[in-house]
Order: sequence, then structure tokens, then C-alpha cells
Amino acid sequence: MVNAAFYVEMSNNIVKDAELVFGGMSTTAVIAQKTKSLIINSEWSESLLDGVYLELLKDLPLASNAPGGMVTYRKSLVLR
Repeated sequence: MVNAAFYVEMSNNIVKDAELVFGGMSTTAVIAQKTKSLIINSEWSESLLDGVYLELLKDLPLASNAPGGMVTYRKSLVLR
């Protein structure tokens, strides 16, 4: 139902580049641009991931009547 592809380049625990792409959240694959901006030049940590989860929900909105249904379930898959 939902799939994802990730590319994260790090140096000394700092995120230098990233691509976060999700399928099943729109009619075409969606690139999480806001989330990418959040993590670039940030230290990889638990607190960063907390922010990532919140930003992903903004990057990947689904209307309650989205085609395919199961909106809450699909959003939860993004955060796993």
C-alpha cells in the first residue's frame, strides 16, 4: 500500500544529503522536500527523528476521502 526509498549521505554523523521518496501517498511518488530541508546539515539523533516524523506528516498530506482509502493506516506506515 505504501512504499518508500531513502538515500542518506552522512559524514561524521551529520546529514550531508538525502532523498526521501514515498509511493502510495498520492497518484505519483512524492518527494518529502520539507523533511529533506530539515535534516540536511543536522546531526543524526533521536531528537532529529522526532522532528522528521512531524515533518513527514506535513510533506505527505492525505485528504480523508483520498482514493484508496485507509488514510490513517497509510499515514501510520509512513512513520514506521
